[in-house]
Amino acid sequence: MIIIDIGHSRTDKGAHNESLGLSEWDWNKKVADILHEVCWLKTKIVERKSGIVQLVRDINAEKPSFCLSLHCNSFGSPSATGTETLYWHKSAKSKAAAEILHRRIVGALRLPDRGLKPKTARDRGGYQLQQVSSPIVLLEPFFLSNPLDVARAKENWTLYIDAMISGLDQIQREVL
Repeated sequence: MIIIDIGHSRTDKGAHNESLGLSEWDWNKKVADILHEVCWLKTKIVERKSGIVQLVRDINAEKPSFCLSLHCNSFGSPSATGTETLYWHKSAKSKAAAEILHRRIVGALRLPDRGLKPKTARDRGGYQLQQVSSPIVLLEPFFLSNPLDVARAKENWTLYIDAMISGLDQIQREVL
């Protein structure tokens, strides 16, 4: 079972681009719903209902083979751009899964490649990456704070979704 973590909640929607009327949670809810619709036999969506500790408990309770945590980057300057993928620095399987998804997402969105980011417990996203019992990848496909990144993500929506689906299939075949 692959867990798809929407990456924030209905009440804490994460990054928000007010001029576009788009939040991180709104974008990723649509992504998660489509991934689950296409891959419904092998995925389950987990939504954060309270803090990160409870989210990790909820994910681990499902005993997943893999977890994909969906996010969008944000920065004070709208010029920040690109795709990055985070993984737990001590997990070879998480790194291998991150490499697969990252390569496919960079190819689909054609944004600058900010690379794979190994994370420790002190880093942003580190607690979840360390505490989820399965291999896990935290995906930051574009900067929600950058209108050009958002436009590129919208233009390449189908390619983006296809990249995620084929990436999950490859991860199941080659990593798990």
